[in-house]
Amino acid sequence: MKTAIVAALLLGCASPAAARSIGERIADLPDEQKAAVAVSAIDAAWTVRCLDRGTCREVGPMALAFGQHPNAAQVIGTRMGTIILSSVAVSIVQDRDPGAARTIARVNLIVTGTTIGIHFKREF
Repeated sequence: MKTAIVAALLLGCASPAAARSIGERIADLPDEQKAAVAVSAIDAAWTVRCLDRGTCREVGPMALAFGQHPNAAQVIGTRMGTIILSSVAVSIVQDRDPGAARTIARVNLIVTGTTIGIHFKREF
């Protein structure tokens, strides 16, 4: 499965539309993806703060890799990897179908927004 994902990403990058610079690709991302990146960064900071204070534990997929009390580097590194992969995927899809890319970006925003909403509810 991982090989198929990597192959799809590489094939997507090999298209003529891939000649755009990274800066152009970032600028062209749907606003929903940019918002999802911002919300994800807020969620990572909130998670690090909560774990440092000892008022919470990780129960998401990150707990499988790092346990219930990952350190800040693990949280931020995992989140950065997720942000980069989702943004690359949205950019590749956008080359072929901008509407589908916007839909994927909306799903990213909804999932990330729901996660931070759950954290907010538990914290306050």
